[in-house]
Amino acid sequence: MMLPKIELLPETVQLPASKSLANRWLVLQALFLNQIEVNVSDKSDDIEALEKALISRDNTIDIGHAGTAMRFLTVFLAQKEKGEFLLTGSKRMQQRPIEPLVSALNSLGANIQYLKKEGFPPLEIIGSKLKSNPIEIDGSVSSQYISALLLVAPKIKDGLKITLTGTVVSQSYINLTVSVLERAGIEVGFHDNEVTVSETKDLPESISVQVESDWSAAAFWYGWVALMPKSAINLIGLDSKSPQGDRKLISFFEGLGVRTKEIDGGLRINHADMVMPKRLEINLINQPDLAQPLAVVCAILGVEVKLNGLQTLAIKETNRLEALKKELLNFDVESTLDEDSIFIKSQKASNPKRAVKTYKDHRMAMAFSLFASRFSIEIQDPEVVSKSYPKYFEHLLNA
Repeated sequence: MMLPKIELLPETVQLPASKSLANRWLVLQALFLNQIEVNVSDKSDDIEALEKALISRDNTIDIGHAGTAMRFLTVFLAQKEKGEFLLTGSKRMQQRPIEPLVSALNSLGANIQYLKKEGFPPLEIIGSKLKSNPIEIDGSVSSQYISALLLVAPKIKDGLKITLTGTVVSQSYINLTVSVLERAGIEVGFHDNEVTVSETKDLPESISVQVESDWSAAAFWYGWVALMPKSAINLIGLDSKSPQGDRKLISFFEGLGVRTKEIDGGLRINHADMVMPKRLEINLINQPDLAQPLAVVCAILGVEVKLNGLQTLAIKETNRLEALKKELLNFDVESTLDEDSIFIKSQKASNPKRAVKTYKDHRMAMAFSLFASRFSIEIQDPEVVSKSYPKYFEHLLNA
């Protein structure tokens, strides 16, 4: 799609539901039938994919590009006491590792086999009754393995104790899972590097949940306001006290001239004139999904930036660090990478040489759309945003 230079932003944006929260609640809803009602507005592809898979009667489930759904379904299907399942996904999904989760589940009595490459989907899963067994799992690879195990833990006989080893990445997502379990009335303990979840046959009481809006999606609107003087947007559905870890972006973007205040039903953000910092260094070990919008905003503003704690980006929808480097270079912005960081010197962005490639990654499409604050640009495969924010371009272009 051709994206014209954006001169005007929408006054109000209704953000989509948080897929991180929605997917956690959907798994619990499926585990505790008739006890949890989950209400989700503006569903994205990832939410719909998991929702359909959880109630599917098919023995073969193709989850496409939905990484969270792949991890969550692995544990959900493994604990079903009857049934044989084939769980697969897209070509990229079959390149994303799942061995730590499968090994942990098999140690609990699951019966999971690899159908192609060892350690990767597709999986053959024979439903089994899981039994408690203390497990250790490397916290430096993906928090989704840990969250997946925690979600199914209440249905494991005698519960579950997990010891996290290594440097724990994306801990905010583990905290999010713990907060969901606790709200459901499940007993959870999380101290130092040890998490325990009690066996729970039934919840203390039935609950109805309205899934709040997505802080990860909000990052792109914070980016637009940082880049456009005198701009302001009302972001509906956001809660500044949310358990979502990406709400930390408030402080990150404060340093780039975006002010936040509470309004009825959400937040109002506005551009504040300020002298931009010459250099920023931000550790995103708990907020890796903010790397793309922050990198692009700093590149456009000419702020030298180093973003650290990004070791998980290599196994996302694409290798996000490599994709960032390639697409920034399209705008004559050079960057350097190592295994867990990106460094961008202060330099002036230029008109792109070609269309922006999105690598089947929703966050690449939304992040690089921010260059339309300066130039008319072309974005390949813009429909990838449906993974988390189907109406993004509609909201942007209908100001």
